[in-house]
Amino acid sequence: MKKAISLLLVGLLLLSGSLTGCLDGNGNSNGNNNTNETGIQWKDYKTGMEEVNETGKQAILYFYSPKSQMCKYTEQKILSNSQVEEKAKDFVMVKINVDDDNNRGILSYFRFEYIPYIPTIIFLNKSGIEMHRLIAYDVYNPDDVRGSITNLLKNMDKAKNDEIWGDDFAFQTLDGSTKHLSDFRGKAVIIDLMATWCGPCRMQMNELEKVLSHYKSQDVLQIISIDVDSRDTPDAIKSTFGDHINEWLFGMDKYGVAKRLVLEGAIPTLAIYDRYGRIMYLRPGLVQSQQLFTILTEIILM
Repeated sequence: MKKAISLLLVGLLLLSGSLTGCLDGNGNSNGNNNTNETGIQWKDYKTGMEEVNETGKQAILYFYSPKSQMCKYTEQKILSNSQVEEKAKDFVMVKINVDDDNNRGILSYFRFEYIPYIPTIIFLNKSGIEMHRLIAYDVYNPDDVRGSITNLLKNMDKAKNDEIWGDDFAFQTLDGSTKHLSDFRGKAVIIDLMATWCGPCRMQMNELEKVLSHYKSQDVLQIISIDVDSRDTPDAIKSTFGDHINEWLFGMDKYGVAKRLVLEGAIPTLAIYDRYGRIMYLRPGLVQSQQLFTILTEIILM
């Protein structure tokens, strides 16, 4: 029965198709072409960063792959929009192929070992500092193409302020109140996406307990466990995870957090944000406390 429920959740949450890949307008794989189907004048990373230094413009980095439909649709339906193309003229537009071995250093610098999803769009300020990033469905939502375009335009406008801005979403606590990720600005935040029937989710919580104990006296970390199965009730969550309920915040996914973050259809999934609300880690599967210490040490010092 649990296996059936798990497969149902996978079916509901998994992005249709792979998250890797698209072709540029000329069928090239290096993304350095200046003329393509989007009408945007793309630069390679080195040339783009030189232009940022010379002009003082902000940059938009578009990470893609020549292997899946998600990026192809992003270029055809989002980046080819006339309003997007017009606003792109104010930025240095950089296109990066994640499958090109020559780009491994760039991918490492932008933490793709921790957030390995495409399409990804990263906004850099005039100093080359990451202000924000959009991942997967936040770039292209096949169920809401117009909303995807509006979201990108809104973020392009924000980028012109040259300031970091954080991600945000809502969830419902077990007492029925609504909280937002933005309520916890100033701290690193671990979002633990789980369900009552998930055995590895309890194992993940045992690792999170070690992490919380390590950082508790510093008051720099907030852990939030969000149940992504709509059939789970507050009472079921309390009964299943009662030994952790009073240690950190628990909630339920009433506003679609899972669709944004459980991108491989697997739980537990951890998403980690820095004190500004920028996403710094997003991966499915059990993560040991020692690995989390390594990740969090870097994030907390940012």
